[in-house]
Amino acid sequence: MRKVFRGPLLTLLQRGHGRRIPLKPEDRAALLPAFADDIALLQEVTGQRYDDWLDADRHAPGRPASEPDTARTR
Repeated sequence: MRKVFRGPLLTLLQRGHGRRIPLKPEDRAALLPAFADDIALLQEVTGQRYDDWLDADRHAPGRPASEPDTARTR
């Protein structure tokens, strides 16, 4: 059953509707604790750093863009 719905569901979720509105820093800060362990595991498994994902102000309006993709170690 999962294989039947996976493709269409992913297409629906990822189709382009323009740019997504970033979460407000306070909303992001409230959600981050729920994902912190998963992010730590991802770093351990991949050997890459995702510390920037734990930054509540990561996409705050007016904040200068950091180097999230190039700052990771490989």
